[in-house]
Amino acid sequence: MKKLFKSLVCSVALVTGLVGCSSASNSSGSGNSDSTSKDKQLVVGVTLSQMSDPFFVNVKQGIFDQAKKDNVKVVFADGQANTATQLSQVEDFVSKQVDLIVLNPTEADPLVPAVKEANNAGIPVITFDRWVTGGKTVTHVGASAIEIGAQAGEALFEYLGGKGKIAVIEHIPGASTTIDRTKGLDEALKKYPGIKVVARQSATSRAEAMSVMENILTANPDIDGVYAYNDDNALGASDAIIAAKKQDKIVVTGVGGTAPALDAVKQGKLLATVDILPLEEGKLAIKTAVDVLKGKKITEQHEGRTWVLQQSKVVNGPQWDKKK
Repeated sequence: MKKLFKSLVCSVALVTGLVGCSSASNSSGSGNSDSTSKDKQLVVGVTLSQMSDPFFVNVKQGIFDQAKKDNVKVVFADGQANTATQLSQVEDFVSKQVDLIVLNPTEADPLVPAVKEANNAGIPVITFDRWVTGGKTVTHVGASAIEIGAQAGEALFEYLGGKGKIAVIEHIPGASTTIDRTKGLDEALKKYPGIKVVARQSATSRAEAMSVMENILTANPDIDGVYAYNDDNALGASDAIIAAKKQDKIVVTGVGGTAPALDAVKQGKLLATVDILPLEEGKLAIKTAVDVLKGKKITEQHEGRTWVLQQSKVVNGPQWDKKK
């Protein structure tokens, strides 16, 4: 009996010990799981429309600088100015189950299906710099392209003394920035009835803009100024004007605040650019993504949409000093 009692005591002790160990193990595992959940690294998918544009090179730098600071993992893609490519990229983000998508759409209408696909997957979408016409987006991050269009136009018109002939070199026709900068430009033109637009063409690169400008100069050799919808197009137009030795007769304004354009303004090759502070705009995209994922509501309204608004400013240089 003594031996049997001793055996039973040992068995109970062993079982109790095992239960204790099992309970401790489960508690520890649960604690680690909670900690991992709280400290989980946020994953944001970012597709920018066209990395061949220096503006977006600066934007990308701002995105990764802020992501490193906020411990955000960025899954990055270059849209290559191609809607089909961006649709595929968003599909990839959805399949990877990223926490949020930052979409800089090449065009406003064709990228709506991409937004809707993310909506169906329960992934929030922020549009950046350019907006889309449908689907549900949490907010839009960027500067007002309407205001920018007016700013750039008025800088050019003021320099010309409110009269003269100008050419307009637009960017991607279906992009929201093209649509809105045209609205802004048209608003500015109402204030300056002495300004006449004699040519409107599109270009998507500096080289193409140079070719477009050469054709414009052939058809309209007496123009006084050029308004380009982005800095790359402005620089291309300037290249053609300098090659034609008309830089003292024709002035050019651009949009973006890219490093090459700011240098050209300082050198007197461009009259002005509207600086959108692309590095800061990239940072703002990630800051906003983090705010959204942490449950912060974006309440600022602008142009009928919820916005996180980036400021812009006109930068001018030596050509202004030559103004008669």
